[in-house]
Amino acid sequence: MRPMRVTADHPFDLLLHVERHCLEAARKAGSGSQIASRGSGLLAIRLRERLFTMPLAVIESIESVPKYTKVPGVRRWLLGIANLRGVVITISDVSAFLFGDIRPPQPASRLIVAAHEDWQYGLLVDEVIGLRRFETAPVETDLDLDDERLRRYVDQRRRVGRHMWLGLDLHTLLRDQKFQNAALSSSLSSD
Repeated sequence: MRPMRVTADHPFDLLLHVERHCLEAARKAGSGSQIASRGSGLLAIRLRERLFTMPLAVIESIESVPKYTKVPGVRRWLLGIANLRGVVITISDVSAFLFGDIRPPQPASRLIVAAHEDWQYGLLVDEVIGLRRFETAPVETDLDLDDERLRRYVDQRRRVGRHMWLGLDLHTLLRDQKFQNAALSSSLSSD
């Protein structure tokens, strides 16, 4: 496991750091199955009016929205690029990618830096709610989502009280050709 940089920009960075180290220590001690059976921690976020969870395994850090430079000739959901501690990353508005509407970042908006195949991606979300554990909430994997746009990227859901938490499959999102190819072209429909 790569060491994670913990910044003072957001208190959840420290929690993510502690969570990863605890899971790694438990794995090394041979108690990984016990932790998995209790339910693993997930990062809870909001995208527009919907609640989502993200796996911690691919999250490098949570940042305030940095200043970014717009890039011409790309889809509207790819907001631009930014220099984050010496690493140039793309800034993609996940809500705009999933739902199509573009809104400016709000005070609660955060940038989740996710790692996938030696690349880091800046994923703008509407709000980071915090770390959540869902030990007692049954996982539903047989999904019949009413929103066609979400079917490809949601791999599970959990009902907790009156709230439905959708599990965002970051691996599928970050591997998706539509997400990978943000350049405007005639072969892909415009977003």
